[in-house]
Amino acid sequence: MNRFFLQIFYLLLSVLIFPSAGLGADSVEILENGTPEQKIEMIYNMGYARSKRGFWYFVKYLDYLPNGNESPDSIKMREASAEALGRIEYEPAVKYLIARYEKETQIKVKIKIIFALSFYRDEKSFPVIKNALSSKDPDLRFEALITASKYENPEFKSFLETGYSESKDIPARCASAYGLYMLDKEKQYLDFIISGLKERSPEARYWAAHYLRLIGEVSVMPHIINALKVENKYWVRNELELAAYSLRDKEREIEESERNTRFDFLVN
Repeated sequence: MNRFFLQIFYLLLSVLIFPSAGLGADSVEILENGTPEQKIEMIYNMGYARSKRGFWYFVKYLDYLPNGNESPDSIKMREASAEALGRIEYEPAVKYLIARYEKETQIKVKIKIIFALSFYRDEKSFPVIKNALSSKDPDLRFEALITASKYENPEFKSFLETGYSESKDIPARCASAYGLYMLDKEKQYLDFIISGLKERSPEARYWAAHYLRLIGEVSVMPHIINALKVENKYWVRNELELAAYSLRDKEREIEESERNTRFDFLVN
């Protein structure tokens, strides 16, 4: 099949299969004919927009390796494509992500693939995630801990326990503690994450705030408020504020539910 028919093929797939999604016809044109830099930027944009219109292009560029030669652009293209395939949360993406991981040689791309798989919780991805959890690369292991913790599946419990007890990296231990808490609801794991709010490392404080937001226990609100009073890193403050807003919404829901329960009791 020559280049002209390939262009028509990918264009038709994008327009006919996902006609209502996407950022417009120009986005497909860029994915087809743009420079590598333009394509990479568009892939990220469409991923954040959760646009499935570019799905087949994301799949195509997940294997991007022009003439078999690696380059900074080829790595960035595969990174962007992997991330987009995760963010669009379209189940058919899983098999392509798994297939690429198994033959990928670049750690940066593998990290993005593991990140992408965190959106799916698909059992078919278990072997790939376990492989990453056993990697000698600390960044890949960390990303795998984050993904495994989100799966909330006993299949990863031993890996999370190892990450919690043996890792010297506080963000990695927070990720492990989050996964273990969601499985067992043991208070020691929640307490450890709370203690992360007082760590000297802003990255550790960020991840502690992040996981407290995901856990959603309203009892931790005082710890979030106290952390906000002294936090001086804007990006950590932002995560703390998101946690505070989320927990406040949860408090309102609980208060409203209690009011409705009392009202129903009085009426009946």
